[in-house]
Parts: sequence; C-alpha cells; structure tokens
Amino acid sequence: MALTIQNLLMNMKEERKKTKTDEDDDFILVQKSNSEWPKLFDMYFSSTTTRLAQTSTGITSDDDLVFYVTRKTADNVQNYASKYSVEVFRHHDTKRQPKLGAPEYDWEETTNLNLVLHQFEYTVTTAVCVKPTNQHLQIIKRLSTRVYASPSYRGMENKGIEEIISYPNIYFTVDNFEDTFCEMFINEGQIVCVELIAKNPTLNDAKVLFLGSIKYEALKEVYETRVTTSTRVAQRVSLGMYMKRRMEFVRMRGPNGKGHAQMAVSRFRPVQSNIAISESNSTASTASSHDADYRSQRRMTENGLVSESSLPTFKQQNAVMPEVESNNIRQELSHDEGGFLGRTLNQAMDWMRKSNPRLNQTINSLPLQTCLTYITLPCNLIVKDILESSSMPILTVQ
Repeated sequence: MALTIQNLLMNMKEERKKTKTDEDDDFILVQKSNSEWPKLFDMYFSSTTTRLAQTSTGITSDDDLVFYVTRKTADNVQNYASKYSVEVFRHHDTKRQPKLGAPEYDWEETTNLNLVLHQFEYTVTTAVCVKPTNQHLQIIKRLSTRVYASPSYRGMENKGIEEIISYPNIYFTVDNFEDTFCEMFINEGQIVCVELIAKNPTLNDAKVLFLGSIKYEALKEVYETRVTTSTRVAQRVSLGMYMKRRMEFVRMRGPNGKGHAQMAVSRFRPVQSNIAISESNSTASTASSHDADYRSQRRMTENGLVSESSLPTFKQQNAVMPEVESNNIRQELSHDEGGFLGRTLNQAMDWMRKSNPRLNQTINSLPLQTCLTYITLPCNLIVKDILESSSMPILTVQ
C-alpha cells in the first residue's frame, strides 16, 4: 500500500509523544537512541519505493534533493543558530549519503526539515486593513504570493547573493519584493497585516504559521527616524546633493516572540501601469518566476555539505535593525485598541530615543509603501503548527 502524507503526519505525532519531555513550554524534544525517526525518514523521504512525491513537482525524481541535519558537539557550539549543520545530496547519490541511523545525525531534525522543504506549499499574504470596531477588521488591499522554505538566507538590504546557513531558522523570502508588493501602501489609522500559511494539496486544511500586524504610526516613527539619521550622513558625504528615495528595513517580531518578518518601508510613489488594480483583494500570481528562482537556488547547494566549510554560518546580522513587536490579529480583535497601539508606539519611541534623542519635532502624515521581504520561523515551530494547529487563515483566499 502506498504511503501518504496523512500516514507521515500521524506517525510523526506518535513518535513525538514518545520523545516529549516534561518541559514542554518550548516544545523541547529529546532524541532517543532507539527512536523510529531514522525509519520514518527512510520510508517517506529516502526509499526508492515508498518515498512521497514533492509538492513542488508532484512526482518523485532522482534529481530530488535530500537534506540531513547534524547536531554539533558542545565544544563546537557557540550559539543556538550554530549548533546544527546541514548536508544535502541528490536522491540517487546513495553512495555519498549518510548511513541510515548514523549517530552523528539528528534524525528527528532531518525528518522535520525534509517535511517542511518538500511536502508543503507556502503562501504569504500582506493586507492593509482598518479596524472600525474591536471585533471587526476591514481589508482595504490584499496581495498574496507563493514563497519557498529554505534553511539558508540571503541579505535583502543589499541584494546579497551569498547564501548564509540559517537552520534551525527557516526563511520564506520574497526576492522581488519591490515588484510583488509595489501596490501596498499604508496611511494614518491603518494596519499592515502579514499571514503565512502552509498547505499540502492532498490535505483539506491550510495551517497558519505566522500572523501579525503593525500600525501605521509605529512604522512612520521608525521610518522617519531612520531616514533622518541616514539622510544626514548621505548629504554630508555627497555635499548636499543626495536626493535618492530612502528604503528602510524594519523587523516585525512575531506574536509572543514567534519568528520575525521584515518590511522594507519607503515613501509611497504611485506606480505607472497599463493595468488598473481596483479590487481590494487582488492576488499577485508570481509563482512561475518564483519556481525558476527557487530551483536555481536549490541547485546551488546540491553538491554535498552545506555548512561552515562551504558557506558562512548564520549570524545575527539584524542586531542594529529597529524591531517592533507585532500582535496576533486574532488577539488584536479581542482586545481594546488602546492597549495594542500604546504598546507598539512605546516600543517605536523607545528605539527612536536611543538612536536620535534630539528628534522631537512632529512629522506630518505621509503614505508609506510597505514591502514584505521575508518571514523566518524556527523549524520545530513550523512542524508543531503543521501537526497541531487548527487555526484557519483569515487573510489568505483559498
């Protein structure tokens, strides 16, 4: 009998129950030497006879990539993001692939990573909304695009081409974010909302992985502070001839500290187009171009080890980037508006005072263009939502 994604998810749930510890607040798992994880990985991702077809192609192929995760020894671990390394092989390259059950590999993490990369399609939706009442959210503009999960990351601030290993953080990147979200702009009193969902074509329901929002006021405060500081420096260097429109990057910390989303923020400029977009729930269909980019990116890491020996270790490159905490939209609709707005503005103002204490002048309202560049989440939280979450998408049209 052919195995299905339903079989895999059920087996993973059962195995996770065996290895779950009492300290389950952060969903900490303990790897047992006699666990079934190597067997599950072989059945669903490695075996030539029983492995599942990938959602990106709908078929199994010898060109498919298989990912392996190793956990480094304590002596080599400097921080959480560097305690794993990732190896990737062609499926047909069995001679080079690790021996099944080899103790240096984390077979639960390996199963998790291949599930996230191969078995689900991901859609990110950004929406500009207003909140007429505490229990109602009105969508003014909505755009969706397909994104792909990756255990590596390229800097969006300078259009970097260097891949940096990020695992266990998984990145969902919008490479052409300026074109994809060129119509997304926000005005005073509005909210920009972000939702990421995962869906397998054979499953009935989509899983919400990320759902957050930022008020216009918070984005404006951070943007104006950044643009004032950076423009002053640029004008000094260019003897006052600097006229380029600034794009600033702001990190949205996910609700309850779950993951991050990055927004590129700039002054809004109308885009000349032969096609008028008037619907409030327009969807950007860019999957075809993303498919080509994704396949190209994945082929960059297909020849063996993907770790420090071939790529730089992931580092916290966003340490100096302003960060604003978002709120879950569902929580936003169930609480009074003053609490969330006050909390978000206070965080933005605190960052402003630290970066530019002399900036006290009132800034006039201006529309801001907001482009989502990426969402990143820990792999184990993605798997937890896939296996356990029952939340329905509220922004993404299915």
